[in-house]
Amino acid sequence: MSPILKTVLWFFVIMFISFAAVQYNDPDPWLWIPVYLIFAGLNISLMYKPLHPLVYAFAAVDAVIFAWFQWPDHWEGIGESMLTTNMERARESMGLVICALSAVVCYFVATRPGTAIGKKGDNLTPPGNPA
Repeated sequence: MSPILKTVLWFFVIMFISFAAVQYNDPDPWLWIPVYLIFAGLNISLMYKPLHPLVYAFAAVDAVIFAWFQWPDHWEGIGESMLTTNMERARESMGLVICALSAVVCYFVATRPGTAIGKKGDNLTPPGNPA
């Protein structure tokens, strides 16, 4: 994996952990902390033990659908503070769009030749099972 790609993935990891850390005073931290930590974990998994590419694809689609349902009724921007419910929902939906973007990156990296599931030489082929 190239150093630039690892830098991008670590950027996502640090960003998602930061997003999760600031959710402690959110009205629904039980929802958002796990969401951001799951996407941090997906990026880490790609660097050390890639999952099946469909896991990343499912995560991206799931995040887009969730963002669609979180989209505010009336766009008031994201603002500097949470003045309205629409601003809260805008921030949440934008966070989910960033999650989806990172999962799309993970999907395309996981499907590159030489990194796909079952290719000889990767760390996912069971011992004694030639690819």
